[in-house]
Amino acid sequence: EDFGPILEYVKDDLITDINYSNGSLWIDHVEKGRYHVENSGVTNIWIMQFVQKLSNKMNVQCNKSQPYLEAETDELRVSVIHEDVTNTGYAVSIRKTPPIRRITYENMMEEGYCDDMMETFLANSVKAHFNTIVCGLPGTGKTELVKYLTKYIPPYEKTITIEDNLEIRYSSINPGKDCVEMKVSDLMDYDTAIKLSMRQLPKWILIAETRSKEVVELLKSLSTGTNCLTTLHTDSVRKVPERIRNMNPQEVNINDVYMFVDIAVQVKSIVRENQK
Repeated sequence: EDFGPILEYVKDDLITDINYSNGSLWIDHVEKGRYHVENSGVTNIWIMQFVQKLSNKMNVQCNKSQPYLEAETDELRVSVIHEDVTNTGYAVSIRKTPPIRRITYENMMEEGYCDDMMETFLANSVKAHFNTIVCGLPGTGKTELVKYLTKYIPPYEKTITIEDNLEIRYSSINPGKDCVEMKVSDLMDYDTAIKLSMRQLPKWILIAETRSKEVVELLKSLSTGTNCLTTLHTDSVRKVPERIRNMNPQEVNINDVYMFVDIAVQVKSIVRENQK
């Protein structure tokens, strides 16, 4: 009942994101694309009450001195920006991370996500243990493609996922496969998690998103023969090497990027009116 007028969107498995800002509710739908909800019933007063309830449950403040709030459940990731630091009121973003594969071979073909030749290439790349980076802008479905590709990892190849927000859900979408799911926090950052994972003798390391200095440890792990699937924020595969180098320019050798990263795949999202 805490979700009130947005409960129907929270329950809908085809909806990936729920966003509220400037008095408007926007929905990201797998089939319908991104659309504005008219007469949603979501008001500024309800949003304030929602944020207050969330703040109480998390036992953290969301106010002028702490103008943001991050929360996570088993299937939701909530981000709030306080009205004191915006000119448009509270901004609330809810990302749904259910333990399912939204991408299947069938809907890939039906919806023109890619053709059969590309799907076969990507599948064989995983089977051949190519280190792969899926790049794209936020919200394009990079992690969803990584989740799809995990089905081609054999059950006996130990896989370790490293995330700050649990999105890949490897054990749930790949029941019976050998895996460890690690969650970074203030007590264990990405660098430490990657170092620890190497002592577990993994065949694969899956990082939901490579953002910063952890790329150094990731490249070191790849140099040992461990394989990797990860995502990266950039708008072109041509920018991947430089984007990685810029994460830690003092320690990243650009030649290591070319040596240890085999494939970069770009995912784009095209939104048209009344279409996905």
